[in-house]
Amino acid sequence: MAPNSIFTDREQEHLAELTEMDMALARHVHAHALASDDPAVIAEMGRTYQRASRSARQSIALSAKLRRDAARDVAEAARLAERAALLTPWTHRPDTDVDDDSAWDEEDGDEDDASEIAPTVEPPAPLTPPDPAALQREADLRSALRRLIWDERERLETEETPDDLFALLEERLESRRRCPTSCDKPLETQVIELCVALGLPTEPAATWRDLPDPPDREAVEAPQPQSSA
Repeated sequence: MAPNSIFTDREQEHLAELTEMDMALARHVHAHALASDDPAVIAEMGRTYQRASRSARQSIALSAKLRRDAARDVAEAARLAERAALLTPWTHRPDTDVDDDSAWDEEDGDEDDASEIAPTVEPPAPLTPPDPAALQREADLRSALRRLIWDERERLETEETPDDLFALLEERLESRRRCPTSCDKPLETQVIELCVALGLPTEPAATWRDLPDPPDREAVEAPQPQSSA
């Protein structure tokens, strides 16, 4: 775990266990809903499934946030260590008389020796260009799910905000980039799959093109000009 994390290893184990229990309950209720022919039972199981899936999604979102926080702390620690390493030669430089030519010659000799034994750095391997079709599919899925999340913002039954779901959506899209067959299914099918993964209702998925885009954060947070009297 990262040094600055507020969660202990034991608490993270409990969080993982809760996530598994929530997922198991959601699967159990979903199976009962599919096995029943009674509309009342199906409706009740559907409501229970939505609550269970939202609880599981909250646990997954919290786990993702903890991973992002831990990665940020590690990157910050590495940055500070690199900065300290760069400043060490200057902060711990031995006192040297600027008029002592032998001292400067000795330092130059050390630099020459270091350059002779410097290891050869291999050039980085060329990056594989991204697939344009996969990039377009990811952009379409992002647009569709952001619209659906924004449309559901006032009907969410948990404390999750649209920003929480936007972050979870990016986690899902990032994992899809590692799948070479991410464009094999129709776009509408993948929109519905992501709705299920995020705990959103699937009924509005077919109309996502008619929904508005969420407003930009800058536009929402910008102060409104006051009208002069």
